[in-house]
Amino acid sequence: MKTLIVYVYEDMKDIVLELTNKYKEDNIDFLFCDGHHKEKIKIYLDTHSYDLIISRGGVYSYLKKITKTIVIDIGLSIYDILSTINIKSSSQTLIIGQENLTNEAKLLNFNNIKTITIKGNNDLLPQINYIKEFNLIYTGASTKNYLKNQGIKSELLKNSFKSLENAYLKGKELYLNLNKQKNEEAILAAFLMNEHTNIIIYNEFGQLIKKSIIFPIFNKDIEQIINNNLKELLAKNKSIALKKQNYLININSKKFHFANNKYIAIRITINKSIEYNYIYIPSSLDNYHIPLDINKSISLYSINNIPICLLYQDGSGEDMLVKKIIDSSSYKDSTSFILDFNLITKKEFNTLLTSPSSILNLDNHIIILKNLNALGNYALASLISYISDSKLTANNKLIVLINDNDNNLIKEFNQITYYLIRIPSLNNSKQKKEIINDHLKALKLILDNDSLNLLYNYNYFQNESELIRIVNELKSFEKPTINDVKNILNNETYQNISYFNIENKNLSEIEYNACCYVLKECNYNQTLTAKRLGIGRTTLWRILNKNL
Repeated sequence: MKTLIVYVYEDMKDIVLELTNKYKEDNIDFLFCDGHHKEKIKIYLDTHSYDLIISRGGVYSYLKKITKTIVIDIGLSIYDILSTINIKSSSQTLIIGQENLTNEAKLLNFNNIKTITIKGNNDLLPQINYIKEFNLIYTGASTKNYLKNQGIKSELLKNSFKSLENAYLKGKELYLNLNKQKNEEAILAAFLMNEHTNIIIYNEFGQLIKKSIIFPIFNKDIEQIINNNLKELLAKNKSIALKKQNYLININSKKFHFANNKYIAIRITINKSIEYNYIYIPSSLDNYHIPLDINKSISLYSINNIPICLLYQDGSGEDMLVKKIIDSSSYKDSTSFILDFNLITKKEFNTLLTSPSSILNLDNHIIILKNLNALGNYALASLISYISDSKLTANNKLIVLINDNDNNLIKEFNQITYYLIRIPSLNNSKQKKEIINDHLKALKLILDNDSLNLLYNYNYFQNESELIRIVNELKSFEKPTINDVKNILNNETYQNISYFNIENKNLSEIEYNACCYVLKECNYNQTLTAKRLGIGRTTLWRILNKNL
């Protein structure tokens, strides 16, 4: 991989040299160019080729327009801002920049720091008199020069080495993943045939390359068998057969070459000795409740085979619905097929509609369709036509799961069914107290009546997924009190309020508070939090844990 770093101010060269010294084995070039000499970059790129380019500010935006190469913005994290500005100054401070910069600055919520968000320097002209009122002004290189021409002195917000390194590692990972993805697509095109839906691909060193699995039942047993025999499966072409109840499970490994590399494909097939009874269930399912009595609602419509559409709200979870349907008395003894269109390739989709041996041509089964928004317009139209014209609904019960915000899907399926069942939100469900009590019981949490009433009366905007998150937070307390419950519910309600106290705090404590705030805003997703903060995930983990 060949990388070019375009640094936009002279001091930045120091951290660029530090990076090239740290990654001596990598092919890294660097070039100076500020916002006033952008044509210099275009001339340079006409005669040089790179896989990755890194820069910042206006130069980064310009590079995105003139090249198809991967371009990464170094950006300015909240830590760069803290290390540049004088946070103890009694003077009013002004930070000027594009939205990504000023949004980071606003996270600080310092009373003595103001921000101006711009798209370009021309936005500043009407605000010149206001800008002149500030003694301390911080901005990027291009705006600094613009203000200088207006007779206004400003300081440059500078990148740290860590910000540059994070941008480089992010770009490197993106480049490698894109190339890996191209290889994977070619591999899967060759190996993911309809009769081999379940497949795991490794390279010759045992590293997992791709997993395309719609595991039927016994998925945990199959994974354990593969892990226990992985070394032998990778060493040679091998077959493992085992019996589980009335099912025969076959695990086959086969070596193959692609683009001068060696790979091993492990395929899993399951056959039942007496009758077909495959149940395709994602392995992530647990015993979740949902705010809907499936037995009562669906049994009204199961006397005929007209398609049933379940309209669920955000936060309900399709997997929860699938689990509940299969466990319901109306469908418990029937064979169920779950078709997840996120996991079905274009070739497999065409086979579903055309092959005489397709599961859609079997009789007397429950067929559940989920993630239909993954289908393109043409594929969706083909599926609607197939359901309308074929014997599918005459010989099988069809259940379609649709998010009730997806008006396009609702409109399409409304043409072929009279049964659009809207699943109520958790807040409208009579089972609300029962669901809350079940989750508390599962986690062995005992709350007083006042605390329980707070949970019963709370409005769960994200349906049951939000309830699960709240109950899991309560688990962190040995004996949760009503104040603990209030604090958690208040944090949920006001999670968009940007504030944390910095009074009498040192830089390490401010850093910790900033991480906690963004972590909460990112719904406790550490990978997304680290990306927002412009730091590595390991660095985030270290900051959070050293303050515990």
